[in-house]
Amino acid sequence: MHIGGTDFDQRLNLALAMPLLGLGHTGPHGREVPSHVFHDLATWHLIHWQYGGPAVRAAQALRGDYRDPALHRLLMAVLERQFGHRIAAEVERAKIAASSADAQAWLDLDFIEPALGAPLPPGPLAGHLQALLARVAACAQDCVRRAGVAAGALDAVYLTGGSSALRPFQATLRTALPGVPLVEGDLFGGVAAGLAVTAALV
Repeated sequence: MHIGGTDFDQRLNLALAMPLLGLGHTGPHGREVPSHVFHDLATWHLIHWQYGGPAVRAAQALRGDYRDPALHRLLMAVLERQFGHRIAAEVERAKIAASSADAQAWLDLDFIEPALGAPLPPGPLAGHLQALLARVAACAQDCVRRAGVAAGALDAVYLTGGSSALRPFQATLRTALPGVPLVEGDLFGGVAAGLAVTAALV
């Protein structure tokens, strides 16, 4: 299973940033604005494709799907000024801030328009990530089961990777594997170090 920080960021981007550009907005005909542009703009490896001519023209053609023209203007400003990656970086910053301080963070998008942004309290942070975290927990439980080890016999769960520092991530693992200590290693270099150790053994 591959779930990483960019997957968490995409969920938060769609929940917090993209609605400010029109995601979920109901147009004059009672239909929501087509969502594909927002999903692509919130997906790290697809963002750069939204800056090209065909994508920009497709977004321009959505004008008639908006009841509020100001939202469409914001979407076009993001595409024309190539702000997609900057939004993604700000989403990641707000995620880390809300988790690290266990307090409300502010998703600051005033580089698009003054005062534009959204609050990110710790509770909603966990809620937005719940579905992905549930898959991580299920995978951890399955690994233990396949290894033939009783969950209570585990010495520890070793954490590596930046996203493993998120409070909701750790809380989910504690619930899935109660009583098992979480040991935090090198969050950003642990995987590479582990591969080096393994390479020396083969």
